[in-house]
Amino acid sequence: MPGSFEVTAEGKADQGRPVHRGSGRSAPLLAFTCVALVLSGCGGETGSPSTTPAGTTADRSDDVSASPTRIFTADTFPEGTIPDVLATDGRFVTILRMLDLHDSALLSFLTISHETGTVFAPTDEAFAALPSGTVDALLDLRNNLAARSVIGSHVLPYVLRSKDFETGPLGMGDDGEPVLHVTVQGGAFTIDDAEVIEDLEAVNGVVYVVDGVLGLDLVELEGVA
Repeated sequence: MPGSFEVTAEGKADQGRPVHRGSGRSAPLLAFTCVALVLSGCGGETGSPSTTPAGTTADRSDDVSASPTRIFTADTFPEGTIPDVLATDGRFVTILRMLDLHDSALLSFLTISHETGTVFAPTDEAFAALPSGTVDALLDLRNNLAARSVIGSHVLPYVLRSKDFETGPLGMGDDGEPVLHVTVQGGAFTIDDAEVIEDLEAVNGVVYVVDGVLGLDLVELEGVA
């Protein structure tokens, strides 16, 4: 499998259709959130600072503890899971850094082998196109709540297949918030203003590669002019 990248501080359950406001899909996300919270509190490792020395990998492939010096390799995550697909592809360094630093419980949840979820993954090029200082702000722990909100705009707690995309609102939260807008036209899909340019299959869900970062208009980031 392809090479590695370094993470630094610098810098089914359901094959349902898209969630619409008031569609009653609060239960799947509530269960999703609860499992993530349980994972973050179990074992004494996940969610706590890694003691792995810089330049080495953790001994356990399922150890996704946040650390500013973690290195992700082809062996970091269980093979074929959503994080493994992102890590080995090579185009998703920034979104993985955000998950690692701001929501390690969700990152752990996405390594569960059964069908877990859907991720809309912006490429590093999409992050690079943002206004100056935005990426640094998204990786700044002072912006943890805002960054977690942005992450939440990219993850569904169920598997959404391309055949199930419909034009209309797509609720991401347990109360239908935030609401993104899906547009289906001639076999092409957009989520808000981001185009879905590719889909990548994982053993526990699907990754949709998008050319824009979602949910930024809903947050304020410290350190961005």
